[in-house]
Amino acid sequence: MVAAAFSGVIAQLACMPADVIKTKILSGEHGTSVWRCLRATLVEEGAAGLFRGFRPAVTRQVPVILVQMPLIEQIRRLAGL
Repeated sequence: MVAAAFSGVIAQLACMPADVIKTKILSGEHGTSVWRCLRATLVEEGAAGLFRGFRPAVTRQVPVILVQMPLIEQIRRLAGL
């Protein structure tokens, strides 16, 4: 369970910057270019701006991973993989 929770945190760390940039582009906050939006976010908010909303995202992600990862392993075992 600890490994599943840890993988949820790592997965959210990896996905969060792309999710923040996508949300800003869709909202029109920094234009439509990924690179322009990334640069504007880094200039205005620093690297921490790429992880805005991290805590709520992790509190959603970790319980899902806690169920999903052991379930996937059990399905693989039942399938003989």
